[in-house]
Amino acid sequence: MATPQLITADNALSLLVLSTEGRSGTPDGNFFPNTVTGELELIGADELAQVDLGSGLEANPLTNFDGVTKQAIYRFERQIRQTGNEDLRGSRPFTEGVFRFSGAFETVYARKIAPADIPKIRSSGIVSREQKDGPTNRIYFGVRSLNAIQATSQPFYQLVPKPVTTAGRQAASPTNFGRLGPVDELVQTFGSTVNGDTGAGDFDFTGYELIASVRTFGREYSSATASTSGAPELNGFSQGFGFGDGAPTTSADYNLVDVYGGTQIGPWTGMAYTSYDIPQTIEGFSDGAGGTRSADFSAAISNTGGGSLTEIRAFLDALMLQDTDVDQHGTNSFIPKRAEELYTIDGSVLVTRQGLYIENVAAADRPSIRFTDDSGTEQSFPQVGDVRVSVPTAWTNDAQGWYQAFTGASHNTADPVTFTDATSTNVVGTSADVVSGEIRFTVSETDLNSTIVFVIEGNGGATFDEVSIFLDPTAPIIRASVNPAAENFI
Repeated sequence: MATPQLITADNALSLLVLSTEGRSGTPDGNFFPNTVTGELELIGADELAQVDLGSGLEANPLTNFDGVTKQAIYRFERQIRQTGNEDLRGSRPFTEGVFRFSGAFETVYARKIAPADIPKIRSSGIVSREQKDGPTNRIYFGVRSLNAIQATSQPFYQLVPKPVTTAGRQAASPTNFGRLGPVDELVQTFGSTVNGDTGAGDFDFTGYELIASVRTFGREYSSATASTSGAPELNGFSQGFGFGDGAPTTSADYNLVDVYGGTQIGPWTGMAYTSYDIPQTIEGFSDGAGGTRSADFSAAISNTGGGSLTEIRAFLDALMLQDTDVDQHGTNSFIPKRAEELYTIDGSVLVTRQGLYIENVAAADRPSIRFTDDSGTEQSFPQVGDVRVSVPTAWTNDAQGWYQAFTGASHNTADPVTFTDATSTNVVGTSADVVSGEIRFTVSETDLNSTIVFVIEGNGGATFDEVSIFLDPTAPIIRASVNPAAENFI
C-alpha cells in the first residue's frame, strides 16, 4: 500500500503512473505530459485520490506537501519513452539534465512544468528554454533549509539587490515559502515573455541576494543568504541554506499578544523603537581599565516601564515579526521584519545589532547585555559584582559581632589591607548589618577575578571564622558562607 512520500529517482518507477488524460479530462495517473499545451501535469492526491500502481487502485502517493524531485521526473520520462510510448516518442522531450550542478534540470522546446504544479517540485532547479539550447523563458532556483524547522513555523525570503544595503532590505517585501516547516521549493528568479511564454513575467533576479529567514516567537531567530551558502547567483539549481528554528527562548514564557499589538500590557507598553537624525551620545560605558567612556547610537528601544532583560528580549522578538513601520521618529521609517535581526546571543549575553541602544536596563541585567554602537564597537556598562556571605544565627545575635574583608594577598601578613567595595567604602561592620541572614556588598569591575578574605568574629555569642572568596565575574551573585562556632567560654 503506497503512502504519501517524497518521490525521488529511487522510487519514481514504482510511484509515478502515466495518465491517459490531463486534469481537464479524466486523469487515471499522476503524471501527464500534455503534448498539446506543452505543460507537464503532476496530478496530486487532492485531485486524484487513487492510482493503479500495478496491483489495483490504491492511494495516490504524490501530494502537494511531499512533492517530487525533478530527477524523478527526468527518470520516469526517460523510462516511458524508452518502453515505446508512441505519443511521447513522437513528441519532443520535456526534460534535460544539467549534471554540473546539484538538482539542475532544463525543460526544453518551450515545455514547462504546469504552473500549478511548480510548488510540488523538491530538491531541484529548473531553466525553461524555448528550444533545446535556445533562449531562456524562466529560471527557478531551488531553496532547501539545512537546519531543523518546526512543522508550525513559517519561513520566508527576500530578494535584495546586491550589494545588500539597509535601504535595499527595507524595500524588499518578504515572501512566505509555500508551506510551513522545512523549506524545499522553487523560487522563480527570471522570467521573459519575449519568446511567447506569456505567463513567465519580465524580470531578472538572478544577480540578487536571496535571504532566507525563520522567525518563530519563542525560538531563536536565524537567517542565511545565498552568497554565504555558496550560491553567488540564483540560477537553475538547488542550494542548501543553513537556517532554521533555534533553541527555545525566554520569550516563550510570554503571550505574543501581551508583548506587542492591540492588547499589549506592561511593561511592554513602555517599549518602542525610535531612530535619531543625530546620533545620541550615551555616557558611562566601561573603558576596560576602571574608567568610563561614551558611545553614539542612531536608534534606541525605550523602556519606561522598567522591563527586565527577558522582557526586553521578548519585545525585540515580537518587533522583528512586524512588516509595518514601527519607528516613532515621525518621518523616518523602519520595518523590522525586513531588517537583520535586532540582536544576537553570545553565550548568555544579548548583543544588540549595530547602532541600537536599549534604555533603562536594570543594574542586575547589565552583565548580560552588550550594545553595539554606530561604529560597530561593543559597549558594556562597568560590571558590579554582588557578594553575599551567609552568617549563622549565633553570630547574628551576638551584639558585639564584627566582620571585615581584606585583600587576598595582604591577609594574615604584617600589613593587612581592608578591601573596599564598589562605592570605595571599606567592607567592615557589625552584626547589625545582617539582611536576611547575609552580609551583602558590591565590588567594582576592576576587582573582579581576584580573591578576598572575609573574616567574622563574635564576643560572647560566636567565635572566629574566615573564608576566601573568588570574585567570579560570570556569577550573577557571588555567594560564600562562614560558620563560627557558638561561643561557650565567655
